Amino acid sequence: MHHYSGHCLCKRVSVQLSLPKPIEHYSARNCDCDYCLAKGASYLSDPASKLEIHSGVELKRESQGSGQADFLVCPSCNILIAVTVAVNNELKGSVNANVLEDRSRLLAAKNVSPKHFSAQQKLSRWKELWSIVTLDEACTT
Repeated sequence: MHHYSGHCLCKRVSVQLSLPKPIEHYSARNCDCDYCLAKGASYLSDPASKLEIHSGVELKRESQGSGQADFLVCPSCNILIAVTVAVNNELKGSVNANVLEDRSRLLAAKNVSPKHFSAQQKLSRWKELWSIVTLDEACTT
């Protein structure tokens, strides 16, 4: 496995992405929905990879499109960290490649348009493409 780190602007949220191949073998995916365009998000995942998210603060969760996935946002600097969904008692997700320190080593990004998929098609696609996620965040309850 190849390990890559990243963080949001204020560094309260960090990520560790373990990929089966070097990052130079991957293209991030640019979603064309209004939300992702406004956030400047570009997603990276591999079904054989692991994404660890560590946060010293409780993350904001935003919902878009079909409302099935949670967009995890740093509440301090408002940077989108990742998008996640629970599938069969497992958290799957895709990191915003823009938070990775090695993002410049990625292949050219590909444009995708999941807004044209049904809710079921989206979920099927996420099961196939997204990483396994471990989320460690401070909770203020």
